[in-house]
Amino acid sequence: MPISHPEGLAKSAIEQKRLECVSDILMVGNDIQMVIGTSYMISVFALGTSIDTYHLHLVFDIVSFVGVSSAAALVCWTYCNVRLHRSAAPKDLSTHLLSRHFTTLRSAHFTPRHHATYLFALLYLALTILLCISLDNWALDHEPGRCYFTHLVTTPTAGHPSADKIYVSITSSWMILVMLAAAFSGAR
Repeated sequence: MPISHPEGLAKSAIEQKRLECVSDILMVGNDIQMVIGTSYMISVFALGTSIDTYHLHLVFDIVSFVGVSSAAALVCWTYCNVRLHRSAAPKDLSTHLLSRHFTTLRSAHFTPRHHATYLFALLYLALTILLCISLDNWALDHEPGRCYFTHLVTTPTAGHPSADKIYVSITSSWMILVMLAAAFSGAR
């Protein structure tokens, strides 16, 4: 959604309002998801050891989805903000304006939305550790629960919990890197 018309025209104002609206709608949904994902993780931490491995794994997968959508929304929000502010900026920037611009870019990584992303990533790391500890306590001598059939997600000969721990470690490493990249990357 580029702003293609020159500033001052009615079409430019319409494009700018459209971009602001898209950005606001996107971030309202993202904020709701972040609150729900964070509350899931806080609930798990409050339950402590009373939550079983299956439900802990479900929360991990749900929260992973929230992390992906949050990273995508944060990138889109950053892009929209750059487009909105860049369209209003003059083409010829003086040295003073340029230094002020770089200071603004540095402080842009410390908005409340970015703080929520950092908190979410820390809680996600703690959830990952809790799930790996729970997987270490896997009871191989007991029949798995009715809901947790490992043959649906791994090969029949896969060793458990090592196959599950590989999945969790790859997923969580990738997720944390994506969330941090979304928070620190530019609009490109």
